[in-house]
Amino acid sequence: MDAAEIWIANFTGIAFDGTNAAMTEAALQLAAYWYEQREAASFGLTTAPVPFGVRDLLRSYRDEVTGRVVAE
Repeated sequence: MDAAEIWIANFTGIAFDGTNAAMTEAALQLAAYWYEQREAASFGLTTAPVPFGVRDLLRSYRDEVTGRVVAE
């Protein structure tokens, strides 16, 4: 779970909040996916490092950093 929480903090740019339902669900999905896909290598299969839906759960919390300053 620690690795999933760190991944979420890195993806969103904010600290992991265990009281946030979306972040908790994303962490559980991510930890379960990594557990299921724990083989060192897969032959003949394409695997994604993050399951579908995790990014969608976290997208609204993500701190977008583009380096571009929006004109007011």
